[in-house]
Amino acid sequence: MKRALFLFFLLTQHPVLFSQNWVPLDQGIECFYNADVKDMCVDSTNDLLRVSGMFNQDGNCVAMRGIAQWNGTEWDSIGIGEGNAVKYGIYQYHDTLLVYGNFTDSNIIFYWAKWNGTSWDSIPGGPNAGVMCYAERGDSLFLGGWFDHCGSDSTFLLAVYDGQQINGISQYCGIQGGWVINAMTFYNNNLYVGGNFDTWPSTLAINDFGMWNGSDSILPVLPIFEQAPCLIEDMIVYQNELYISGWFRQQDGFPSSYIMKYDGQQLTSVGGGANERVTAMKIHNGELYIGGYFSQVGNVQSKHVAKWNGSQWFSLSTDSLTGSYPLVQDIDFYRDSLIISGNFRAINGDSSMQRIAKYNHALIIGVPEQLTQIQVSAAPNPSCDMLEFRFSSEGMRTI
Repeated sequence: MKRALFLFFLLTQHPVLFSQNWVPLDQGIECFYNADVKDMCVDSTNDLLRVSGMFNQDGNCVAMRGIAQWNGTEWDSIGIGEGNAVKYGIYQYHDTLLVYGNFTDSNIIFYWAKWNGTSWDSIPGGPNAGVMCYAERGDSLFLGGWFDHCGSDSTFLLAVYDGQQINGISQYCGIQGGWVINAMTFYNNNLYVGGNFDTWPSTLAINDFGMWNGSDSILPVLPIFEQAPCLIEDMIVYQNELYISGWFRQQDGFPSSYIMKYDGQQLTSVGGGANERVTAMKIHNGELYIGGYFSQVGNVQSKHVAKWNGSQWFSLSTDSLTGSYPLVQDIDFYRDSLIISGNFRAINGDSSMQRIAKYNHALIIGVPEQLTQIQVSAAPNPSCDMLEFRFSSEGMRTI
């Protein structure tokens, strides 16, 4: 009987039936201004979740200025962020927290900084504009963004840091601004970069997706990226394939809209793609989680977040995120819980979940496409020791 009641509890608490899939982290981020939480990273050594973005305070109006950390109970300012309230490109490199933003120290402005545990230190030769993404290989940390100089070193969108100094990789040749690398990762021992760029400083036309040649240039990979509009926002390696997400559409010649995968030779669809932007991807316990602006993946209804196991989509939530353009900009896992962040102001009208929230269910529970419409009946009377569940698509289960 106890087992029957336990299973009945699981069924009744399923995300499809449970109205609140999300819980707040205190009062969230930003109590007054329009804001966002763009990036997150986990410091597993100190058991902290760090966030960065365009915000001035936490949800209780305590000054944060673009950077904050969560210890599971409350927010902390991390030195009040220093400088302006816009920070991007947060990354935990070995034992050092790195952040791009506008910092000040004794009236000296610097842009790329590291946290020493009590204050922010400048990094000599830092990039002169935004750092948006990182890729780590051995002791080398590759940086991508929209910069064109690191100190006095001319470099275009791509640089490498060894823990002591930064070196430019790709030479800048006076191309007008607006180009950016949003995502990068190593795949098959090659560094792939994606974003919004064309005509790299070379004789080659390269659009939005390229591969570093190991020296001083980026090479084109597939002609489709020179032929169709595209904005790559994230890349990740999952089950030996390179997953690519962002803004691109099947109607323009891509295999699926907003998410697809690359096996080193060709692009293929990921379960039929999504119906709107996919901006973030993360792997947890062997499964791929995605976040963005979508409300459907394949034939599965799932708003802003969903899960892919390599062969099918699972719904995680149909709750409503509100705001002028309620976008999930990043996803991460802290203490084995899924965390989403972005520019949303509330979830299901609850403003304590502004810009950041935690998933309120065990992550093993998902809703695959073929189970979203099943019928469940129980027999005989639940007061008996033996309880029989009948699932319309799964046959009989006896507990």
